Amino acid sequence: MSNFNILLNSAKKEHEKGNFLGAKILYIRLLEFEPNNPDINHFLGVIYSHLNDKQNAYFYLKKSIEIAPNNIYFYTNLAKLLMLDDKTKQAIQLLIEAIEKNPDSAETCFNLANIFKMNNNYHKAIDYYKKAIQINPNYADAYNNMGLCQAEYWRSKDAFESFKKVLELNPNYPNAKRMYHVLEDKLVDEERIINKYKTSNIFSKFEYNFDENEIIADYLTLLKKCLSDTLRIDEESVEFEKVNEGGIIISFLAETMIGIKRLNNLHYCIVETIKNNIAGDLIETGVWKGGATILMRAVLKAYNIKDKLVWLADSFEGLPMPNTELYPADTNSIWHNMKIFNVSIDDVKNNFRNYGLLDDQVKFLKGWFKDTLPTAPIEKISVLRLDGDMYESTMDAMKNLYPKLSIGGYVIIDDWGIIPNCNQAITDYRKLHNIQEKIEFIDFSGIYWKKEVDI
Repeated sequence: MSNFNILLNSAKKEHEKGNFLGAKILYIRLLEFEPNNPDINHFLGVIYSHLNDKQNAYFYLKKSIEIAPNNIYFYTNLAKLLMLDDKTKQAIQLLIEAIEKNPDSAETCFNLANIFKMNNNYHKAIDYYKKAIQINPNYADAYNNMGLCQAEYWRSKDAFESFKKVLELNPNYPNAKRMYHVLEDKLVDEERIINKYKTSNIFSKFEYNFDENEIIADYLTLLKKCLSDTLRIDEESVEFEKVNEGGIIISFLAETMIGIKRLNNLHYCIVETIKNNIAGDLIETGVWKGGATILMRAVLKAYNIKDKLVWLADSFEGLPMPNTELYPADTNSIWHNMKIFNVSIDDVKNNFRNYGLLDDQVKFLKGWFKDTLPTAPIEKISVLRLDGDMYESTMDAMKNLYPKLSIGGYVIIDDWGIIPNCNQAITDYRKLHNIQEKIEFIDFSGIYWKKEVDI
């Protein structure tokens, strides 16, 4: 055996034992024999990464790629180092380049998808998991992670099919059977709820114009299609019907998940308060990407209303941990674990900016409702829209804002039909204050009523 191979075997043994300093010395000696050996440069880069010497780690990992640009493992380890160094964009770009040079690498597609998943960019994650599966149809890990992304984004049917495939490939895959049955039950519940409350009303599709001015009507219809990303979806299709009923998000690019009927209802309520000169601002508690509030601002702009503000109340960091002592109804709440709701205030502002609607009439209340709503500088409200998903969030909004709702104004509850905690909070608040106004159904989940008497 040559001196080179003896040294290489010794270096690998020290590396495997975790003796990184010893391995480093041996790898450096090996480079004296073969300075352009891609594997040695790669191993040395990995060793320096373990030793937290980032400068040398980057140098040798990059050099290994320069020498052997078709070795996917070199890209993978450099991407890992970039991720550890909080250089996510560089890691993504590196793996994209790796895929361009190695288009048949399912593992590289999978690794890139995982980075997108970690950063809540689910639509791109799913795209790359699909590419990995196209290359390797038996890639159970890719099906599993894709299913998790789909479930996180309420694509229950797609997620169900992904976990079904995982179990076909590996019946003992960790946690896959549980996810399969959870999603199976969820699909049954969703279908039952949608069928129970499915109605044809003035909020269905885009058949009813709430605006007398045709130009305004066309503008706001176009805006709602853009917000729900249904501009190119056939209104007679099954997919559109699901969006109409608020049962599914067609696109990850949508700025709202409330569906067509609830968008139309919000449009209707705002126009009614304008026509009837109802005083007060507009507010949504729990805004996600800002879609509903973008519509609020658009309606005000279309009607040239300059004496009303649009308020966005949100933590812009997701939902709070349940306070089970004060609100036992939230005991089993899992909303705080769902990263999909972690949309930053800057991202929401950018969404407003993209529609040309970010101006002085748009105001932000950043923080937990229990902290921001009691002291919110709002005198009167004409349209109050609640989308808090929890008992606590719903009750905080009702307690602090409903008394400010003007007579003739509207309160809209997004989650009444599908989230029991939210339903219970509304039921309790109405009972406590003897609210008798009739509840009107929008779709399978949303309700609203017009305030007729003060409490």
